[in-house]
Amino acid sequence: MPAQKNRWINRHPFFSKLILVFFSALFTLGFAELALRVVGKKPGYIPRYSRFRSVDKLEVYNYYFTDSSGVFRADPDYGWPEEIQINSQGFRGAEFDPAPTTLPKILFLGDSFTWGSSARPISNCFVDLIARHGFVTYNLGIPGTDPNQYAFLAEKYLPLLKPDIVAVMFYPGNDFVKQRPILANKNLHHVTNAGMMYAFDKKGRYMNPQEAYEHYVLRSNAAHSEVDPNTLKGKFRQWVMKSVVGTYSWVGLSQLRHHAAVYAASEDSEQSEDYLATKQMLARIKSASEQYGARFMLFVIPVHPEKGVPNLERKIAALKECDPFIAGVFEKRDYMKLPNAHFNNSGHQKYAEFILRCIEKAEQVSQN
Repeated sequence: MPAQKNRWINRHPFFSKLILVFFSALFTLGFAELALRVVGKKPGYIPRYSRFRSVDKLEVYNYYFTDSSGVFRADPDYGWPEEIQINSQGFRGAEFDPAPTTLPKILFLGDSFTWGSSARPISNCFVDLIARHGFVTYNLGIPGTDPNQYAFLAEKYLPLLKPDIVAVMFYPGNDFVKQRPILANKNLHHVTNAGMMYAFDKKGRYMNPQEAYEHYVLRSNAAHSEVDPNTLKGKFRQWVMKSVVGTYSWVGLSQLRHHAAVYAASEDSEQSEDYLATKQMLARIKSASEQYGARFMLFVIPVHPEKGVPNLERKIAALKECDPFIAGVFEKRDYMKLPNAHFNNSGHQKYAEFILRCIEKAEQVSQN
């Protein structure tokens, strides 16, 4: 029997380690592929949109809808849980009372953060917490909305409610948007059993629920892209997409390349279409506030520390003309787990305290 030192595997340690690594990687990939398929993942398909999923039959719900004035709001007649009170205007809370009062009144404009998403119960939302400190609060926050609706609502409700403060709760993760028309009876989002789907494509074309669903399915299909399938890259992509691991790897690398390109691009915040449009909408809110004697206050909602938002610092800097109130970075424990990046009760409490401090400071400055 030959001595141990004469064995090929001992005489070529580098290659032996390489073989070991190869088979270990092959085993790991095989196990990962099996595990992903067991939990229902499919080759070539990744739902890239929060809470969107493929369904056998599309069902449409209308607990949020766009009314005849173009406002995307909640349906008061929907069977909401007992803890969620919807007034006749379609907003969360008691009926709006424009009667004079000795208490200061705050009109809140915002999206799902302002609505109270992930507060348990929802009355632990920062808007409700502030109301317990001697304020009358009007909560016009609706999930999925943006500065287009904020500006429209400000111009509509300021002359009716005559608040002392107009608080715009701005989320930099998705509140930089282009101008869009406020269209009557055309839902901003379709609420379905497949998830909440935006009803307009990138060109601003309105899509009915079925069209929106097909649009989302197509964009969630990782195997679909503009790469020519007859090219070497296209053929390689088709081969990679035959496995779940390959699908996630391809999409992950594509997203990394995209974010790197966005980061490297010399984006001028003063010329960006989204930035300019958003600042114009905020200017409309500020102008309406001044017209009706209300203090305009722009609050920047802190982003989950682990949620990647491209050019976040530059986006916040683009708001400087509005003298925004910036809370800084909250801790991970103040949010729900990703991908749900909303405040939990701790975050709502901390943000309510921050807003109250800002209001107190602004009041002191105005008195001096």
